[in-house]
Amino acid sequence: MQDWLAISSALARPVNSEWTAEGGLALKMRRVHLAVSPEAPWLGTIDFLGLTFSPTYVNQPVRLPKARIEFAPLQRTITLSAAEAFGAIWRGALARKYSDKGWTFDLSADHLDAVELDRWLGPRARTGFLARFAGLNPAPAAPSPIEDRVVKQFAARGHLRVGAIDVPPMHLEHLDADAELAGRTILIRKAQADFLGGKISGSLDAQLVPDPSYQFQGRFDRVDLAQLGQAVPFLDTRIGGTASAVLELSAHGIGRQNLNRSLQGQGTINGKNIELRGFHLGGVFPGAPSDNESDTFASVQGTYRIQTAGIDLANFVMDNSTGRLEAEGRIEFSHALNLRVHPSIFQAATALASASPPSFILSGTIETPKLVVPSAGPKPAARSGSR
Repeated sequence: MQDWLAISSALARPVNSEWTAEGGLALKMRRVHLAVSPEAPWLGTIDFLGLTFSPTYVNQPVRLPKARIEFAPLQRTITLSAAEAFGAIWRGALARKYSDKGWTFDLSADHLDAVELDRWLGPRARTGFLARFAGLNPAPAAPSPIEDRVVKQFAARGHLRVGAIDVPPMHLEHLDADAELAGRTILIRKAQADFLGGKISGSLDAQLVPDPSYQFQGRFDRVDLAQLGQAVPFLDTRIGGTASAVLELSAHGIGRQNLNRSLQGQGTINGKNIELRGFHLGGVFPGAPSDNESDTFASVQGTYRIQTAGIDLANFVMDNSTGRLEAEGRIEFSHALNLRVHPSIFQAATALASASPPSFILSGTIETPKLVVPSAGPKPAARSGSR
């Protein structure tokens, strides 16, 4: 392989002057050209055996234990067997017709991890993607001319399957999607995956330019909130039940602060048998037990909007055995709570004849919530969350 690169460069036909490679190479190529005929393509095969190569635009070497390029009259096809790249094992094929500008592919990977992707794609000699997301955000380095040209000219579309994806603290399994890459644009369509005991589906648009932008549209079906609580530390042991939701989300920038500042979204949520542990909202109903450690709501429905580093809730309706609560207000990304909750329907058997439940404020934080009830009305015992 090294000799082939050297010969190509000596003959003024370099494959890529900034790539390095080593390993075995077997060629069976032929070409017949007649002066009176149009230029004919090369025909044959190239087999790579134990090939390791290092393109300039990734940080780790790509390993191809076994791969083949087949040159046919109308197209070339690359077949991968256990290729190692981006922290995953890849299998499948890529093809490109000579009449087309882009590639088509059908690929599968065993496991993709955000940390590994950063090792591969994070710009060298400066803070990588995950560190930039955490707020360390030096000025981006300009890509080399070769890197920029290769990325801008690359185009491909096809089918993608991934056994598991880890973007801590979230974990997805069995991703199946259509994908398209055009320069610095990545489009994911018709994506489906298993997510926290339920399903996630939707689409993603990513523009990987100096001010990168992201747009997601999707839905979550029958997500197990107990599993969500285990994945997100500040929710651990505080939530249960199942929920489905619709979400539209957009953000741009590099670094957590810029992403949080630009994050916008909206959607609806529909939950079943929702258990909230650590504070007792049902205690606002007259005659209801005040010593419960949790509330269980048969259904929870509402709309939400994500903006200015927080989540605004509206028209939230929560039904349990003692009545119905309506809620509106805000949850900050800092976990601070500012929600106004008031009963709209309550069981007559539990209510005093002369009393109607008052509105109250849910303040504090997710970890330590506090109920603040107006002094003029019946005053249930305020409870703080405990782990």
